Amino acid sequence: MRLADLARECDAYVRTWPEVGREVRITLDGGTVVFSDTRGVHLLAAYLPGAGVVLFQGAVDTTTDDIGAAR
Repeated sequence: MRLADLARECDAYVRTWPEVGREVRITLDGGTVVFSDTRGVHLLAAYLPGAGVVLFQGAVDTTTDDIGAAR
């Protein structure tokens, strides 16, 4: 499956949630991977606490902090 196909499927799934069209809170949290083969990689995640779902997680450039990456 291509990334564009995955994004389209995820978007279609999320649109079935009852929260679609309403204001929701998204929590952002960053952290550095310590115990793995990718040691030192800093990740930022967007989390939907009401549904218990991580919407997105991605690596953050080492020259950018969480706030800068969130923009």
